[in-house]
Amino acid sequence: SITSDPLWNVDPSDQAIVPATELLNFSVVVGNAGNVASEPEPIELTLSGESDPVVLSEMVPVLEPGQQTAVQFLEIPVIPGALYEVAASLTAITNDVDLEDNVVSVLFEVNDE
Repeated sequence: SITSDPLWNVDPSDQAIVPATELLNFSVVVGNAGNVASEPEPIELTLSGESDPVVLSEMVPVLEPGQQTAVQFLEIPVIPGALYEVAASLTAITNDVDLEDNVVSVLFEVNDE
């Protein structure tokens, strides 16, 4: 899952809205649903919107079965009033048989007030 800071809210039309800001932080929760420990693996966060996409990468540490961690992506510039999509993609290197749950994305708008 992905969360933002400041935290987004969902309006009546199911659109995620972030309070007016010029910098956003994202937290991506990664869990190991398997039955063996994972290897350290890269996770990419891509923010697409008003300008060229911003692509950031961090490493997810070893996770034991059932364990989870949050990976932080801090102080990413955004434009108030703009529509964005944020996507997190885990690049599974070993032992991952279900690749469909390795990508999550959210469309959101940054409020301009």
